[in-house]
Amino acid sequence: MTTSTTTSAATPVATPATFWTIWCGQLVSVLGSGITQFALAVWAFQRSGSATQFGVIAMCAVLPGLLLSPVAGAFVDRWNRRTAMLVADAGAALASGTIAALVAGDRIAVWQLYAATAFSSSLAALHQPAYQAMTSMLVPKHRLGQASGAVLAADAAAELCSPVLGGLLLPAVGLTGIFVIDLCTFAIAVATLSAARVPSLPRRAPSIDSLRSSIWREIAEAWRYVAARPGLVGLLALSCVTSLAVGFLEVLSAPVVLSRASPGVLGAVRSFSGAGMLAGSIAMQLWGGPRARVAGMVGFQLALGAHLVVMGFLTAPWLLAAAGFGALFSIPLVNGCAQTLWQTKVALHLQGRVFALRRLARICRPLGFVAAGALADRVLDPLMSGGGFARAVGPWIGVGPGRGSALLLALVGATTLVATLAVSRYRPLREVQHELPDAH
Repeated sequence: MTTSTTTSAATPVATPATFWTIWCGQLVSVLGSGITQFALAVWAFQRSGSATQFGVIAMCAVLPGLLLSPVAGAFVDRWNRRTAMLVADAGAALASGTIAALVAGDRIAVWQLYAATAFSSSLAALHQPAYQAMTSMLVPKHRLGQASGAVLAADAAAELCSPVLGGLLLPAVGLTGIFVIDLCTFAIAVATLSAARVPSLPRRAPSIDSLRSSIWREIAEAWRYVAARPGLVGLLALSCVTSLAVGFLEVLSAPVVLSRASPGVLGAVRSFSGAGMLAGSIAMQLWGGPRARVAGMVGFQLALGAHLVVMGFLTAPWLLAAAGFGALFSIPLVNGCAQTLWQTKVALHLQGRVFALRRLARICRPLGFVAAGALADRVLDPLMSGGGFARAVGPWIGVGPGRGSALLLALVGATTLVATLAVSRYRPLREVQHELPDAH
């Protein structure tokens, strides 16, 4: 017979000032990491002339972190959340320092860039759920929407500014200088984290049963927690729809624009569209989102689908930029509403694992990359180049290069509308905010 006792521990106290201190450090760090990732990809392409290497580095920056998320989430719940973030930041700084030394000594190989990027992505699997779970401890529940908006705004600002800054800094300071800047930004993030006073969760004294538990059992516990709450499963399904739509948009926007305009125009369209994501994040931070979180998610996701449909029928670059702005404006508001629900409905001691599992929905984004290219190149672009199908659809979409991609984008938008409406009819999802009690 085994027993366990509960050790006394202070209840986590919401301290928003601490959150904003940490947020400032993380903003600087994510900007430095974005500059480095961009500069690495450009440097590798310039050295090899291979677009494949550019793509592999981009994949290494995303896929390992997604695949390792469940395991990383279990460690987040075992450790202090600040400790998990410090380990992730310190490990990423070590990877950057190693590559910087290899570059300075002219001993760098492309496979080392792949390995370093994959290693940093793996650490992000630890960092992101720890950051989200710690936010739940530092910010009062009625301010979580604004906090989620602030985190999304930092990511959007880095995504918008990193390519510009990386393009300016790489020829000015070289790749070694980029890494020095990255290390400085990591130092700022570590300093703000170290200075912040983050409360610890109450701990249970270990019993024999708990000592026998494995990481995999803890991951299974998180799966069971979500599966036993159908409303959370519905939230996960909505996130999958969003990620898949975004994956298609990222791939298809290029051929749609380039079929009628130059690469420079494409860059301008993407920059203006990307500003929509930053604007949506700022709006979420200032507003905090609607009180009816599920209705907000559904409404803004319908807006995303509608903008994708409209983009399929447009040809003028400035109209495509405006529609892209509207589509990307919706995404932070969808994600902000969802994040607030997860933070309020999931028990604090499980948030690391559950938030890590939630990140798996993002794997739909690279799936969208693959599916978009295959469907456009092999199916719809040939159909829209001539023949009976092109004559039937052409009056609305247009005929010729890129119009198959435009048709696919419109179909993805329509599918997003239908899927969102279908999922929103799921009663546990509609009532999750009111029927599922807030976690403590």
